[in-house]
Amino acid sequence: MLARLLRSAAVVLLPLAVAVAVPPAPLKPRIVVLTDIGPGEIEPDDHESMVRLLCYADRFEIEAVIAGSGWNTSGRTYPPEWMEILRGTLDAYAQDVPNLMKRSAQTGFRADEERQELGYWPSPAYLRSRAMLGSPRLGFAALGEGNDSAGSEFLLRLAAEPDPRPIWVCVWGGANTFAQAVWRLQQQGDPERLKAFLHKFRVYTITDQDKDWGNGSSRTRPARPTGPPTRRRSRGTATSAASIRGSSGAWRATHHRFST
Repeated sequence: MLARLLRSAAVVLLPLAVAVAVPPAPLKPRIVVLTDIGPGEIEPDDHESMVRLLCYADRFEIEAVIAGSGWNTSGRTYPPEWMEILRGTLDAYAQDVPNLMKRSAQTGFRADEERQELGYWPSPAYLRSRAMLGSPRLGFAALGEGNDSAGSEFLLRLAAEPDPRPIWVCVWGGANTFAQAVWRLQQQGDPERLKAFLHKFRVYTITDQDKDWGNGSSRTRPARPTGPPTRRRSRGTATSAASIRGSSGAWRATHHRFST
């Protein structure tokens, strides 16, 4: 009788043991995109890149997509109406995501979409809430009072969240929005908060688009962690380390890592 009871208990407890043994899904890497997305007849690359990114939205936790200054405005103010191109791309994602979700057998969206696991497709409503305008002007001279934006303020908020994961900033356009957030912290005179902010972010730039308008971000902050050595590319076109070093000054040569 005792042996029979033990066998019955084992059958009942086995599913519980299996459930406990299954590890939780890993969380996605967190990213922020700074883009100068614009009309296709002016520069289609960021629109194309955004479409590609959304096809892999189950692999990245897209914390923010911030539209703002870049080379495609030739130094002029970024037109806020270009945000409609980003919104239209998110509308297309809303149409396609039911098919995309079939990759992971996802049947719906969570009410709370913070801290997303790998394989989770974010809702269109979540992505729309994370699309915003950043700084409309390029370069160091634009930094300061009057240059704060929804994007720079949101970066400060992200840095303050109690999440140990770093945030990777993909700079497809100019970096002025990020630099403005750093400038704002510098004005507040809290070195510990500034240090924590800088160590939260990992910034990857494409062609350093602020440099022709005054080295927009490189003059605003001390050293911060960089990623591993990598070949820098601008959507398929290799950018030589020598040319970047030559045009970007001693700070970049010291604190950025390059490959040949």
